[in-house]
Amino acid sequence: MQRQGKFDIKSSSFDGEAKPARPWIRLKKEEVRIRSRAELLEMREQWRRQRQSETANLSEYLCNIIDTG
Repeated sequence: MQRQGKFDIKSSSFDGEAKPARPWIRLKKEEVRIRSRAELLEMREQWRRQRQSETANLSEYLCNIIDTG
C-alpha cells in the first residue's frame, strides 16, 4: 500500500497524516531484522571473547606497571 500525497520534511509526515508519536524512531525495513537464536548466541559469544581479551590486556598492562614501579 503506497501513501498518496506530498511528503513534508519539516513535520516528517505526509499531507493529512498525523506526526509520528516518536519521530526519532525511524527505522528502514532493512534495519529491522529479527535475528535467529543462533545469530544472537554467536554475537553474544563474540562480545564475551572481546571483553575477555580487553580484560586480559588491561591485566597485563597493570601488572607491567606494578612490576616496573
